[in-house]
This record gives sequence, C-alpha cells and structure tokens, in this order.
Amino acid sequence: MLNHLRAHIRTLEGVTRPKKDVLSLGIEEIDQALPWNGLPLNCLHQILGDQDQSGAATVGFVIAIATRLKNRGITLWCSCRHGSGGTLYAPGLNMMGLGEEDLLVARCKNNAEVLWTMEEGLRCAAVAVVIGETENTLTHIAERRLHLAAAAGFTTGFLIQPKERTYLTTSCTSFTRWRVKALPSALTPWTGLASPCWRLNLDRCRGAPTQCWDVEWCHEACCFHLASPLYHRLSDKDKCGTSNGTVQILAK
Repeated sequence: MLNHLRAHIRTLEGVTRPKKDVLSLGIEEIDQALPWNGLPLNCLHQILGDQDQSGAATVGFVIAIATRLKNRGITLWCSCRHGSGGTLYAPGLNMMGLGEEDLLVARCKNNAEVLWTMEEGLRCAAVAVVIGETENTLTHIAERRLHLAAAAGFTTGFLIQPKERTYLTTSCTSFTRWRVKALPSALTPWTGLASPCWRLNLDRCRGAPTQCWDVEWCHEACCFHLASPLYHRLSDKDKCGTSNGTVQILAK
C-alpha cells in the first residue's frame, strides 16, 4: 500500500508519466538523463537562445521536436506581427520534416495576444504542439496559466525566448528549460547545407541536474543523434558543405 501511495504521489507531482505522455528524443543519453526517460508531454517547456546569436537555432530545435509529434496533431505557431524573429520559411520547414499541412501560424499584434492565443491553442484537442515567441519576461501567473492549459488540453507547449533573459535564475512552472546554441555542422562530401547542429543546455528540469549535449538533426530519419566531438574544431576553410548550426527556417 505504501509503494502504491508513493507511486500515486509521484504521478500527481508529474515525476512519473505514462509512456504515451513521454517523447523519446532518439538519444539514449538524453532520455535517461530526464526523470521521465524522455521529454514529458502535455506540459510547458521553455527554450532560450544564445545571447550572441539570432533566434534561428531555438526555432530549429523546437521545429525538430514538433516534427516528431506531427502524427498527434497540428502545430500552432504564435508570434508577434512586428516581432524581431522574422517569418517562418516554408522550404526550410519542409527540409526539417514539418509540412505546410502540419502547421498553423497565428500572427498576433502584441505579447498579450500571443499568450491568449497560446492558451486557447493548448486547450484545443486538434492541436498537438503550441509554440509561442514572446520578447517580454512572463510573470509566474502567466506561465502557470499556460502550464494548466497544456495539462487540460493534453497539448505540449514551447515558449521561445530568442535571447537569454535575466529571469534564468527565477522560479518558473515549466517542466524543463533549455538553452540552445547553434554550432557548425560536420564536414560533408557535398556542397550546400548540411545537417544542423546545436549545443543543448538543460538549464532546469524537475528531478535532474544541469547538463549539456551536442546534437545533430537528421533530415531523412527526423531524429536527433549525438554530434561528433571533432566537428566544431574544423577551420573555416574546411567547412565547405556545412551550415552554421541550422537550416534557413526564418525569412526576414
């Protein structure tokens, strides 16, 4: 009875989840590092960008996760109409594995409208993933509302911040918080764009320490795998046929 009660408490606290509510990232090292043996669904996650880079790396990482969830429903993208992040680039999305039929874009007039649209989308059963871009720091109440909406609608939410913010050390209600930095891709025998690479920093996770991995996205298999530890040592003249860590998925 005690073991059953402990298991029930862990379920209520979100520490344990059914397998159907957990997404494997395809990398055993990352899945095992998370308390749920994968990325928990039906909750809110925060994605932060590197301070010295644009927001393309964060967008690419979130689009890659949405691609692995497109069989569950459509993806809703919410951003400000006059934001600095740019417009989504359809050919780049197709290369990542997310087609136009899998995506619904909502262009909002301000951050308040972005949050309202995200909350409505998170409660919609036809939506699998809700991605929101905001430029202002959210209050604890706003984050809590998004998290509760995700749990009620069985939808997964991703909140993108293109740059590192001062609230990194503050408390938040998101299950995980990732910081994404674009890295040079591995050397390829062909010219053109190679597979995007990112450095993923797990800044916050319930029940897990801070960790870091270098990962690469495979367009053909639509999955992540660990990047070679030597690719970032290539000189600029040797990087023919590589990318700067992401494909073109934003058009200014």
